[in-house]
Amino acid sequence: MNITDFVYRYYIKSLVTKEGYNIINTATYALLFVFLSYLTFKLFQKLKLKINKNFVLAILPFVLLGINIRVLEDAGFLKGFLFMTPGIWLLFLSVILITLGISLLIEKKTRIPYYRVMIIFGVVLLLPTFALVRLSNLKGLLYVSLWYLPILIFLIVIKWSKENKILLGVHGFDSIVTFVAIDYFNYRELHVLPRYIINVTGTGLSFVILKLIVVAVVLHMIDRSKEEEEFKNFIKFAIGLLGFVPGMRDFINLIWLGQ
Repeated sequence: MNITDFVYRYYIKSLVTKEGYNIINTATYALLFVFLSYLTFKLFQKLKLKINKNFVLAILPFVLLGINIRVLEDAGFLKGFLFMTPGIWLLFLSVILITLGISLLIEKKTRIPYYRVMIIFGVVLLLPTFALVRLSNLKGLLYVSLWYLPILIFLIVIKWSKENKILLGVHGFDSIVTFVAIDYFNYRELHVLPRYIINVTGTGLSFVILKLIVVAVVLHMIDRSKEEEEFKNFIKFAIGLLGFVPGMRDFINLIWLGQ
């Protein structure tokens, strides 16, 4: 197999046919995510940005924008590498960093906090992307809500930090959407590890249980680590993105395009 065949088989083909991820491109995209996250963290350190509530609120509209763009690609309204993984990562990381730079300059000139400027920019860009989205699968919405309710109750009852509860809730939502889509609406899991677990057990519910356990353990390990607080906050932010982005994309797909 020459290099052209290798690239097509393990990278291009999955984009063209949407047959799902394989071990090779999954490992590559994971390394790319870690590399980009590291560079972003170093940039934030240089800019003296704090990973706090205001930062998350500033980024959130852009994350939702990226999710909606990805859903529109799923629906066939958009086409091209830039609207698919990993192109969409690079596209929206660029958009976020450019907007962040402009917002910091405005803050310097006017003393208007950068996060307020970013929120306004992000919302203006985000709102038009909801124009095509419709609630067409009420049953899917109902199933997700009912299955997610026990997780919400559990999160309310347990004694843990608010940020950890939010992160566990985000990943719980992601896994519940996956479970509902696969078990009730015959969706197909595209990612390698979840696909393997679901195929072996015969139900997406196994993925819910396993993911909640793994995320809880990882968050506990982060809390106990001796890394600086800012780095731990950034890692948690990245973990949140890894649950929120696919979870919301799959949820919008389910309630809009689901049958």
